[in-house]
Amino acid sequence: MGNLNFPEETFVVVATGREAKTFYVRSGSLEHDGDWTPGDLADQGPSGKSPPEQSARESMEATFSKIIAEQLYDLAHKAPTSG
Repeated sequence: MGNLNFPEETFVVVATGREAKTFYVRSGSLEHDGDWTPGDLADQGPSGKSPPEQSARESMEATFSKIIAEQLYDLAHKAPTSG
């Protein structure tokens, strides 16, 4: 695979409704950083108002998507560290 055309330290998230994998771009390649798993979604509350035809699986996937969005928001708004 060729080098990626993204700036160094670009944070990448690849997600499905069941898991998310995080990577950083380093030396032109993706370096695996970690995995985000949904855990017990029953404690997380619903993802919002859901249509009556939505299945339990779809509801859990939507809730996991909400959790990913919240984690990304928190990461994006962290105060930069000074060194």
